[in-house]
Amino acid sequence: MESIEDLEKLTKWSVLATIPSIDMVSNGKHKTVDKSQRKLFKNIRTKRGLISSLEPKSAAAEGYRMLRTNLQFLGLGESYRTILVTSNSPGEGKSTTIANLAITLANLGNKVLIVDADVRVPTLHTIFNVKAEPGLGDLLKGIIKYINNMEPASEEKALIRDITGKSELSFLRDIHKESDDNFILDALGEAWNQISPSVSDLLQATNIDNLSILTSGSKLEYPGELITRKVMKPILQYFKNNFDIVLIDSAPLLLIPDTLVISSLVDVVLLVLDENRFDEQMLLQAKNRLRNAKANVMGIILNKLEQSTIYKKYSYYYTSN
Repeated sequence: MESIEDLEKLTKWSVLATIPSIDMVSNGKHKTVDKSQRKLFKNIRTKRGLISSLEPKSAAAEGYRMLRTNLQFLGLGESYRTILVTSNSPGEGKSTTIANLAITLANLGNKVLIVDADVRVPTLHTIFNVKAEPGLGDLLKGIIKYINNMEPASEEKALIRDITGKSELSFLRDIHKESDDNFILDALGEAWNQISPSVSDLLQATNIDNLSILTSGSKLEYPGELITRKVMKPILQYFKNNFDIVLIDSAPLLLIPDTLVISSLVDVVLLVLDENRFDEQMLLQAKNRLRNAKANVMGIILNKLEQSTIYKKYSYYYTSN
């Protein structure tokens, strides 16, 4: 990649922020946490994820605040409130980005929720030092369990009971089928109405004021079958009704289909790219998939840049105007 301008021309998406490599620019001189708490942050993944809190004067923290500001100018918290943060492949920094963005938003007094929908390889519970379970997986299982236990007060409910009673997978396969009958959708709605009052019990507070998290929860046997539009839509709407901003972490875009399902349900999508692993073909493939999913891509976060590279890229704009 030659420049930010080249990346924007290639994708037709804006680069919303450039984040320097945390390992390079943050060596502890900006630490503000109490000594008794520092032992919690020896894990490098935790350090990266909480850099905006641990070292708020670092260049990386400044980069995340710039991202927050740009998103606010574009309508964050007003025109859009549910945001999916994803990447093309593992290790590009999506979980670190979502954690730090959440911290900067919560610092302004926004009521923020992080949802860890990367149910196969979750990391956010490690970053925030909270319990891994219960979480999203348990919520999804609870919906299915409720439907399984429904009293067959009608012929349609009896049919649902027959379907779901065979196995979880047979039920999941059935809700994917296109049908004129709406009884399964009605059952999902009824299940959600019964379960939603207890959803707050699954949410955990973090050490950051105004910031809560729904972890990935217990392992799902068939995660790709559970994370569907029909099941996820009311869940995300519930969170949108109860929080100012909802940030969703997901599996890498090019590996797992779950991410495309979620991308079609949120207000906007942010794509994190590791500059050191830039691959034009992968990026174009991601763009094509997101377009097919009718996702609203807000822009790109260019991650893990050397500081000299950032200045070089920004100098283009100052010298060419």
